Amino acid sequence: YPISSQITYSQNFLRDQVGVFAHDELTFDMTNVPDIEKLDNFIGRIVASVQTLSSEVDKAFAHSCSKRSDMNRIREALRGFDFHIQCCRVKGEDPIMDIDESDVRDSFKKLRPHRLKEFLELWQAQIEKEVNIMEKEVLAPVEKDLKRIFKHYSGDGIMGSGEYWKFVKDCKLPSERVKSAAFDVIFYECNREEEVGDYGSLRPCQDESNPDSELVPVEFVEALVRIAHIRYKEDQPISWKLNKMLKDLVLPNACSSESEEFRAMLSTPEMKKVLGQDRDNLRKIFKYYCAADVASNEAAKHQSTMNLKELEQMLKAVNLLGIGLDFTDLRKIFNDVQDTTSQEGDSDDNNELVFTEFIELLAAIAIYRYPNPYTAVHRRVETFLSRDIIAPLKTKLKLADPTKKGGIPSK
Repeated sequence: YPISSQITYSQNFLRDQVGVFAHDELTFDMTNVPDIEKLDNFIGRIVASVQTLSSEVDKAFAHSCSKRSDMNRIREALRGFDFHIQCCRVKGEDPIMDIDESDVRDSFKKLRPHRLKEFLELWQAQIEKEVNIMEKEVLAPVEKDLKRIFKHYSGDGIMGSGEYWKFVKDCKLPSERVKSAAFDVIFYECNREEEVGDYGSLRPCQDESNPDSELVPVEFVEALVRIAHIRYKEDQPISWKLNKMLKDLVLPNACSSESEEFRAMLSTPEMKKVLGQDRDNLRKIFKYYCAADVASNEAAKHQSTMNLKELEQMLKAVNLLGIGLDFTDLRKIFNDVQDTTSQEGDSDDNNELVFTEFIELLAAIAIYRYPNPYTAVHRRVETFLSRDIIAPLKTKLKLADPTKKGGIPSK
């Protein structure tokens, strides 16, 4: 114990140096102090000892206050958990849950009841009932779809206001009942970070894993609930409103606006001819870089598909990654290409490109690199493949001579 040990040290020090330590009075025998310098040194040592003791007392007091605050938080948590157990016993449910906060933050089928209580004018038991229905019967069946939609619009795992608004417009969520300003309010409310404080009250907090002005998955799901709540008539349960909005507007319209048009454009006769004439060279490039990532055993297993790291290596080899196309843009295009992957679960293959997706991705980058709308799309893709992809890798991979192209000056 630092306080008691420091007091003992100070007492022994004074007793040894002074010789008298009783009844809170100190007496000096000047015959034991040969000169003023020695006395000055002695006093300095006493002052230093007292300062050390004072510092230790301050630390101990601060530590005690901190522990008292921790105990108060524990008491509040236990009081809330006791209430939860009593409610579960009344309803005949299992009260024990083992859910990590990070799992909730990254989940597409979990809701935070204390946040819903802010706008649902219901009793606590009614809110818990509606949350249970929404989690098990509405969100769980479409979890993979929500994850795919969020990935499409967010790109890097968090959704900014611009991406949020693109989602809102694609899904045709604005209506006569819900004006544009309401969506801005919902975005702000969902992004507001809080924690449960004393006696169940909510207080602002700062979560480093949850960036400001951007939505993480659980906040995105909360936004869906808030939008559904104000979009439909008040006489329907919130679980019914959310299910109707997901089935009628979100799932049919999300991710479909530009992607379907773009894939239809790749199926035109002119585009098929362009993509077909260099297919052999592109397949050689694809196979070579599919085996480029051997940093882990997991990556080494996928020798016939291309991950984002391998794609990045390829584009760096041809000097395309940098000005005009950075890694954030590349990751967004990489995710968009995979939006139509099967709904068979979250297998590792969902982070890998097959050859047909690789071709589609190259066409997307070509349009990104050569955006001039007055040049036909198939001509832009043709020039990009031959000049920017095949020509730089011709010697390294022993590729065949690309077909003679023209029409677009180099950057």
